[in-house]
Amino acid sequence: GLGAWAVLWLKRRSTVLPDVSVPEALYAMTRGKERFKRAACARALCSIINGEVQVLEEVLDESQGKHPEFGGVLPDGRGLLSVTLDDLAATGPASETEAFADLLLACTAFDAAWDETDEWNALTMKVVKHLKDDLHALDRIAVLERQAAGSVLQKAAVLRQRLHGDRTMKPESLEGSECLDVPMMLSMNTRVQCP
Repeated sequence: GLGAWAVLWLKRRSTVLPDVSVPEALYAMTRGKERFKRAACARALCSIINGEVQVLEEVLDESQGKHPEFGGVLPDGRGLLSVTLDDLAATGPASETEAFADLLLACTAFDAAWDETDEWNALTMKVVKHLKDDLHALDRIAVLERQAAGSVLQKAAVLRQRLHGDRTMKPESLEGSECLDVPMMLSMNTRVQCP
């Protein structure tokens, strides 16, 4: 019955997608070898990032390599959001591509109920500037728009519009952004170094 299915699903999820802290998810998104795991970490971050200034600040810091003691940027100079943009423009399952689009949408989600001085909004504007000016995100979004369809295409268009200054642009629907294979976020920060 349903109970047996739930136990089987939880057992599968726990072996494939362990619970993860924010720093672990950020590290795995930058350095993970498997795209599906990077997408799962993006989904996990999406589940908690909305309005959480500290989490968004960590995303931006990791993208800019401000924490070299915890990995910093890759040897080729790419940081978290650059790797995310590469994954967004790469060929792969639409559900994975959508996870990266959803994370970028969450990181650029200006809250129209508040002004530019709001801490969250000020940080989303920094993310937009970093994506547009430093990472040339519009080029990679253009690649995605040529190959995507459905909700991924719509989300790419919204990202493009946000980078062009339409701060409050939102996707018509978030349909398809739900996914069962999402690791649970740990409530503690495990960014600790043991001697």
